[in-house]
Amino acid sequence: ILVGSLLPSFNPFSAIMAPPQYSKISKSADGLFNDDFGASSNKFTLKSKTANGVDLKIEASRSTGPISGLIETSWTTKNGWKVSEKWTTKNVVTTEVGFNDSLLQNSDVTLSADITPTTHMMNNWSVKSKYNVDKVATNLDIAPKSVGFSSVFSWKNYLFGFKASSPLDFSEFKASVAGSYTTGGLVIATTVADSGDVQGSVFNKCCDNFSAGAKFGWARGNGAVNFGVAGEYKVDENTTLKAKTDENFNLNFSIIQQVSKNVSARVSADIPSNKESSLGFNLTIDA
Repeated sequence: ILVGSLLPSFNPFSAIMAPPQYSKISKSADGLFNDDFGASSNKFTLKSKTANGVDLKIEASRSTGPISGLIETSWTTKNGWKVSEKWTTKNVVTTEVGFNDSLLQNSDVTLSADITPTTHMMNNWSVKSKYNVDKVATNLDIAPKSVGFSSVFSWKNYLFGFKASSPLDFSEFKASVAGSYTTGGLVIATTVADSGDVQGSVFNKCCDNFSAGAKFGWARGNGAVNFGVAGEYKVDENTTLKAKTDENFNLNFSIIQQVSKNVSARVSADIPSNKESSLGFNLTIDA
């Protein structure tokens, strides 16, 4: 009894700190390169919340063609289910229902379906599931024509991941492995596919208001190499500057401004090396 009282109790279903999903192993560098860029379109986003707790999002954007948009509503039911419905100007309604800890503690299952109202036809559906235990995160995704599995394991400052996908008839199998190492503000990540293609990234939060990163890749099939560098500088708590370039000297710049508590704006410029430059404006209002 004395020995048992001195040993720490173990409960696999207690609150845990699980590693990220496979797609987010290089999240820091991906966010630096992908978020808040893009001058190919102008976008307006309005977010609000009704008195009964329903989140509403209206989005409209335009590039060179007609305006495209969406209306999305989401809410949580009394039993904890998360429900969302999204209608786009392509006349497709996507409905998602998420069950957190309903089937098994530390699990998350999301059912999704795309329906065309005019034909009442279901265009697509999927079942996405997550299960986390201490130091391990697992995903299983099933769609009409494919199945995918991924798992990430954390050990000290390291993350190790495996991903596999296949058609439902298992006629083809694709797999990749990934890993990352984190120390302080430095994150080094790499991914190797079964085709031999290699992708890597380095992210470094140099100080409180400046971050820098590099991405590189090599394709085994044709030997093509890609490379890019990016940086983010926070001028103050309301203003952020971002820039990136690649091996072809295509330049991208963005200025993100928090105009007020509920209004943010972004101006982006794309300066390709071999075609005309473009300028885009995004405005988000969170009422």
